[in-house]
Amino acid sequence: MYLRNFILRRKIKLVQLADIIINDMNITRNDIVMIHTSLRNINLIDSHPEDLIHLLKMIVGTQGTLLMPTFSESHYKNLNSELLYKIRSASIRFDLINESFRQMPDTIQSCLPTESFAAWGKMTKSLSEENSKSENGFDAKNLFGKLCLLSAKIIGIGVSLTDFSFLHTIGDILYKDYPERYSKPIKKINVDSTGEKFTGHYLHDLSDIIKSKSSDEISKFFEEVELRTFKKRGIPFFWLSAEKVYN
Repeated sequence: MYLRNFILRRKIKLVQLADIIINDMNITRNDIVMIHTSLRNINLIDSHPEDLIHLLKMIVGTQGTLLMPTFSESHYKNLNSELLYKIRSASIRFDLINESFRQMPDTIQSCLPTESFAAWGKMTKSLSEENSKSENGFDAKNLFGKLCLLSAKIIGIGVSLTDFSFLHTIGDILYKDYPERYSKPIKKINVDSTGEKFTGHYLHDLSDIIKSKSSDEISKFFEEVELRTFKKRGIPFFWLSAEKVYN
């Protein structure tokens, strides 16, 4: 299985990725960008995962902001366990790019046992502030609500919209499923990246009750200028306006 996946990965150079990010996705200086990446479909033939991260940082600049999902590998188990949840020792369920990004010294990671994210740049503190105390990391008063107000962009590199980590969140908002989809808040003691303890209350995703909406169903809510999916060199990409999600 590993060999088959490796063969199917499409070769691409870093400069070609830069062209797609800048010219096809219109990511530019000072942008706030939520990024979902995957090396499953990409073979970086002249660079390493860290080089892609540095490329993204260079494009948006120090006045811009980058965010990546860092959900825990066993987030349901962590949430229901009586043990302390320690964000730095948690194993995330994404690939090497996300892991490299969250471990960089100038990156801040939100301490959520369910939907954690890592952030770098000017708006990092504002976006992550109070996020770890929220029942739902994607509620309108929290991460996604802030991304909306800041007219952020959401992109997928080597990821189709169908595999987008936050697709169910967008579905909750557009279809008004939110109240029925989640459990009652669960109390949890956490330890953030500085070693500080705090208590939060978090919701459990009841996926067996409300099924996630497909990308085709969600796409109908967006105009062409608000959501685009495409392939370059056989690699899937998508671009989505965060501003539309809550408007």
